[in-house]
Amino acid sequence: MARTEYFENIVVTGTANTGSVGDSSPASVATSPGVAAPSAMSITGAVGGATSIATTGVGGVGGGFSATLGAGGTASAATTSATGGAGGAFVVTAGAGGAEAIAGTTSIGGAGGAITLTTGAGGAVSEAVTTATGGASGAVSLRSGTGGAVTATSGTNTGGASGAASFGSGTGGAASGATDTGGASGAVTLSSGTGGAGDTGGAGGTLSVTGGTGGAGGATGTGGAGAAVAIAAGQGGSTPGAGTGGAGGNVTLAGGAPGTTVGGTNGARGLVVATGFVTKAGTTAVAITGATTLTQADSGGIFTVSQAAAYDIDLPSPTTGPGLRFFFSLTGAAANNVTITVAGGAATFVGTIQTDAACIVATGSTLTFASGTAALGDNIEIQSIATNLYHVRAVSSVNVGITVS
Repeated sequence: MARTEYFENIVVTGTANTGSVGDSSPASVATSPGVAAPSAMSITGAVGGATSIATTGVGGVGGGFSATLGAGGTASAATTSATGGAGGAFVVTAGAGGAEAIAGTTSIGGAGGAITLTTGAGGAVSEAVTTATGGASGAVSLRSGTGGAVTATSGTNTGGASGAASFGSGTGGAASGATDTGGASGAVTLSSGTGGAGDTGGAGGTLSVTGGTGGAGGATGTGGAGAAVAIAAGQGGSTPGAGTGGAGGNVTLAGGAPGTTVGGTNGARGLVVATGFVTKAGTTAVAITGATTLTQADSGGIFTVSQAAAYDIDLPSPTTGPGLRFFFSLTGAAANNVTITVAGGAATFVGTIQTDAACIVATGSTLTFASGTAALGDNIEIQSIATNLYHVRAVSSVNVGITVS
């Protein structure tokens, strides 16, 4: 038999085996905004006990909060196939934003409720002592459970997989029926804390992403592979008609900016260290056979070039400064000039061209795979080094196979 009890805005409803804790809703009012619902439930642990000891004292631990869900049931009498029941789930869902459907007005749905998990602040030290160290803030640890062990003495044993841990923002809201723009998906931000201020500032917190270690193998077995760590920007949105697909997201790796001083010595910029780094060709690594205009989004591309026709390859203006990179390899030599320039003449070239006869200083605004002279395998690597300058490293197996003007 279900029962409902009311205790100062808390509604407790349940039967002998189930239950829920909710809130009685405030009445509708004729003013705006509506009355916010009062807190449905508040749980506050007791303050840890104080000590008056005159020597070395440690205060008592504050009251904790523990919620342990039920273990899955067993199937101990099964004779054909036995599967233990799943452990009870723990779900925390914030309230949905209020829907609006008033015609002829500007309607904005209410924001969904936020969920905030904040650990306790470290304890302060205020009295004069020989050495003072503030208490550490409470740690946050979110870990999936250990996979189930298998100890059967016959057959093939495979331990259970550890539970997955997933952090993802929600899908942006769909828009339809007029001139539509879908809502942006929520951002996901992982940030370590700022170091504390002082005569010597505290170090910023470390942010570490580490794949799991492969499992140990037996004496004559094979150890498990270490887990991969993948960082991939989102794919651009597609369009079903003759529209324009969305650009894929960027991935940026940057060392921290140096700390600045007034009259002192600025700190060094942090490094980005890559061990075993391999650059893979992306979707821009395609054959160029005619006039082509590249964009900054094509940076990192490896391009093959054909001289079957005369045409120009237009590089983007390096407005982002150092770091844009393009590689061109001649795979179809013929009697036509193929030139490389910068859109609008916004940047020039500087660098070297190595031929079979000499090393030439490459200074100018036009690079050319020369008609009838350039040979199979001649190549040009171009990288921006300033907002108006590209550095060039070119190699040709023949004299004047690649020229600059």
